[in-house]
Amino acid sequence: MKSSKPQKVNPRNSEFVVASFSARPQTLETLKADAKNYGQTLSSRIRLILEQEAKEILKRRQTAATLAA
Repeated sequence: MKSSKPQKVNPRNSEFVVASFSARPQTLETLKADAKNYGQTLSSRIRLILEQEAKEILKRRQTAATLAA
């Protein structure tokens, strides 16, 4: 028997994206704004990932230096 839990909506689902984009009129301006917002979001995510990786590397180097001393 299947569980009666509601399924979570995956925002990365292409159907969801299509539905959200088609909910408002598509003009050149809205398409440009969507592309700009997506680019900014992507840049922010990449920056956050790189910062986290840099912190991890620094932590590993400090640990290695402590063990070597």
